[in-house]
Amino acid sequence: MGGSFNPPTCAHLQLMKAALQAVDARRGIYVPQAQDYVARKMRLQKRPQDALSESIRLEMLESFCKFDSRTSVSRIQMLKTERGYDYEMLEEIQADFPDAEVYFVTGSDKLYTLPRWHRSDELMDRFRILVARRGEDDLEDIRKSQPCLAERWDRFTVFDVPDGIGAVSSSAFWEKLRRNDASARALVTAEVWEILRRNGKLPWDTDSMGNPTAS
Repeated sequence: MGGSFNPPTCAHLQLMKAALQAVDARRGIYVPQAQDYVARKMRLQKRPQDALSESIRLEMLESFCKFDSRTSVSRIQMLKTERGYDYEMLEEIQADFPDAEVYFVTGSDKLYTLPRWHRSDELMDRFRILVARRGEDDLEDIRKSQPCLAERWDRFTVFDVPDGIGAVSSSAFWEKLRRNDASARALVTAEVWEILRRNGKLPWDTDSMGNPTAS
């Protein structure tokens, strides 16, 4: 599972759990993007102040792995000095686990653009795609509209996005913080919240329950 993880949310944690269950996987690997990618993404969204450092994102993801011993964090993308592509990332993971069948986790909304990805044909031919189905996406319509997907549909495994996480995202987390909305606390784990607090990334002081306190 790749991503910015800026920060990783409860949705990321639940998606990984559901993905592991969907194919009875022995291992789940979080692969955070390089700092340049995250910083550029936040600048384009006019939120450069929201770009968390590599060390903070790594610490937060490593705290996730305490919930499930099957999971780990890879720095494959972080170590790159230029843009990292999913195909090359999967190749490196396959090299680390030569006898494993490797699945790439993606949301069903990304299937519309998958044929335009870097080396997409090779990616679909060599690796399996584990699709998190969002309720509003019509997979049959997507499959029919993309011949290259239809031809390889046996390479895809679909699982449903867990209930209750549809509105949970890193962007939603930052938006709630900007509004001083204490419900931001519910979007991340207690460990992630504490790491953000300790690194001065919260706009207010909090009590032990994550509620704002008077300054």
